[in-house]
Amino acid sequence: MDAPTLTEQFLADLRKHVQKASPTGYNHQVAQSLDLQSLLVVVMNWRARLISPRPRTVHLSQAIQHQPALQAHKHVLREISQHLEAGRSLTPRLSTKADSIVLPPAQQSKRSKRRLDAMLSDWGVYHLHLGAQSHSRSRYVERTGDLLFLLVGADDAWLIGVYDHDQWAAEDVLRVIVTEWLEHSKFHELPQGVAPATVVDPDWWLELRNGGVNTIWSIDGRHYMAGDMTLEHGSLAITEAANDILIALERADTEIANAPSLIHPKVKAGWYGTESVFGFYPVAPLPWWFNGHQWSPQP
Repeated sequence: MDAPTLTEQFLADLRKHVQKASPTGYNHQVAQSLDLQSLLVVVMNWRARLISPRPRTVHLSQAIQHQPALQAHKHVLREISQHLEAGRSLTPRLSTKADSIVLPPAQQSKRSKRRLDAMLSDWGVYHLHLGAQSHSRSRYVERTGDLLFLLVGADDAWLIGVYDHDQWAAEDVLRVIVTEWLEHSKFHELPQGVAPATVVDPDWWLELRNGGVNTIWSIDGRHYMAGDMTLEHGSLAITEAANDILIALERADTEIANAPSLIHPKVKAGWYGTESVFGFYPVAPLPWWFNGHQWSPQP
């Protein structure tokens, strides 16, 4: 019997990781039926919804510093900032659905349809609840009408402002992002002289997002685009990353078949970066590389 390929080992180990974590919505039978590309997309969209616990520098927007909510929620905002700076988990303040596997629509049961966070996929914005820790067995804080919107990078977090539940696509939120932190966001500004044929009214932004439609956002005569949301409300960047990993694995199998001596010892032992993919963060590089001589973990 032939030894399993690197791609086959990777898929088997990724399935084991997901089964061990057993996130909400996980279905062992369905997960076993997904091919590698589909499972990678599912896993990375899941992990991207969680804020990885690592120390970050916190930045406050000019807008939040003038919001009345800054004083109303100053204690919890200070706590959130301290947690971000110390690298503590913020999962209790995320949506209760954040730590959930969202399977492809065709693999979901009709009674328990789950959706990805469209605001996160569309604008790259996380939201945190500002309630106190519940005294029940729930690991989540009490749900609040006010939410903290923020951008999160590998080493920084940018606090946009405090908004309520009807402002998922509010013009004020986008204005803070593109005027203060455009370079740290997923948006890019269209060149001067390039403009959409039709400027979309902000009242339609949320409805377009709910339909999975990417559009051009216009603020004060300037035009911005992210263009990174799939029809299923996932991230196109994640789909592309999954494709890149699949291609790299297949290329690795070809190289290894042609020159077995080049394979890195850790790959022989079954380590080739599955853990890195499982702990996926959108800005993370591929978990391993070929330097022309051997396969090795990414430095």
